[in-house]
Amino acid sequence: MNYVRAYGDPFGDDAPASQLRNFLRLLPGNGMRGAWSLDSVRAHDEDATAPIVTVHDCQRTLAISTRLPPAEVELLQRAADEAAPSTAPVVVFAAESRLAAAVRAAGLRFPQACVVVAARAASSASDLIQRVRAELRWAGMENPTFARDELELAPWRALPPVASSGPLLCVAIDGHDDGVDLAIAAWRRARAADSRPLRIVLTHESPALAKTVCAALGDDVAEAELVTAPFTAELARDVAAILLPWRRVRELRVLVHALASGRPVCASRYAATASLLCAGACLPIGGRVVASAAGETAFAPEPRSLDKALAVVTVDPVRAAAIGCRARAFVGAELTRGRPIAPPLPVRPAVTTPPVIVVEAAWNAGDEAAERANALVRALSLRADVTVQCVYACRARLDAASLAEAAPEVAARLVRAPDRADVWVAAGSSLRAVRPACRHFVVGVVGLTDAATADFSPLLAQECDVALTTDAGLAAALRAAGRKADGVVAWDAPAAAAAFVAGRALGALRVAEPVAIPAVAPRVVIGVRSPAAV
Repeated sequence: MNYVRAYGDPFGDDAPASQLRNFLRLLPGNGMRGAWSLDSVRAHDEDATAPIVTVHDCQRTLAISTRLPPAEVELLQRAADEAAPSTAPVVVFAAESRLAAAVRAAGLRFPQACVVVAARAASSASDLIQRVRAELRWAGMENPTFARDELELAPWRALPPVASSGPLLCVAIDGHDDGVDLAIAAWRRARAADSRPLRIVLTHESPALAKTVCAALGDDVAEAELVTAPFTAELARDVAAILLPWRRVRELRVLVHALASGRPVCASRYAATASLLCAGACLPIGGRVVASAAGETAFAPEPRSLDKALAVVTVDPVRAAAIGCRARAFVGAELTRGRPIAPPLPVRPAVTTPPVIVVEAAWNAGDEAAERANALVRALSLRADVTVQCVYACRARLDAASLAEAAPEVAARLVRAPDRADVWVAAGSSLRAVRPACRHFVVGVVGLTDAATADFSPLLAQECDVALTTDAGLAAALRAAGRKADGVVAWDAPAAAAAFVAGRALGALRVAEPVAIPAVAPRVVIGVRSPAAV
């Protein structure tokens, strides 16, 4: 997998900008694919005489005045569209005075990158390409859990942009666990405002399955399209969204293919599927994990949450298309086999104290959640009995310079990947979907309405250990959703919140055992050297 990611600002008229564009230009001829991150574009003074160009990725749209020729802008757009694996090497382009800071920012933005390379002014694009080749040979390859082969995913990733007026699609595997009855009911409820048809793909010939689906459709069977065939990319070509309100996981391959299609996916999000439905890559269907009479567990999707997800497709197709774009990028980043291996984790002697508290937030967001997270870190940093590490939400943009000025306690504790955590506090208006590796998981709920709690269940109601909240109404909604009274804690004064979190950490002191931890700073290669010199 010959991917490389460029990090830098290509719109300037300085040498690093020209170096970056030349690097991207030469990659295809050297058998490599280049991605570029819009995160690395700096603020520019507007040139009133220069034309405005627009470049976009799945997260944002950048309109900037530039005199770059159209071919160069097209080059940058292709690189912004490229879904590189999250472990791909990163090459950083910046002026010498800002290079060290840019390397640190790139390492924090892409913590899984197998290497972060600093492009010195004397390094030619050809030299940098050879440097990256050497790093890829050193890195080796890995196959993440649930990942699929690039060749298998190619037809799905090659589908054209989503058609906002197309039909809805759901996949019938057994007729019950796949939640086809729930998809049909939601489609019926939405038909008053939206008359688009429903396509049901029966993945195998089964009279019993066809009978179950037809019974669920009832009098609306003539308004639906039933297709008995394997779920292929062609069946998703013209659809507006894919509905997967699963009660149990049967074929995760179907979910990966749906995400790779670039169509917005409305899917049940709970512990079994959350790792595939994070980073804003889906329209989540919340609900509860329930036990059957036989003692088995299943997921019970919440109809209100399914209706809300489906409404985004019908009411806000621009947002729905952006979510589908993020889903396709997520598959390229996390669910494709043969990606480079991240650096090996160093091993350090076992420690028992102090316990480690990780605080995760969108630090530069400037909203209430970020301010509360900043205050929590400041209060925790005054304690000598805990170690505090900070990470930032994967979809947030990090401005390291402004963060160092506004919250130096946070900036000093930022790490690419944290130590094994005794307590992990996820504080933000955009909640993470997956429980991190930690002993106690605490969610700081800010800016979430009572009605939205279903979208984040069972994470909030069942899977996290404690929910910190500032709103009495939301606290009541969480308790009504099944959270125990002592699992909802008021998040008021920073000192009180810090005392609570530290108490949780001190009650979870680790036993003495070897601990493998990632390096705090990114591995950096300065300039171009031989592989043996690294």
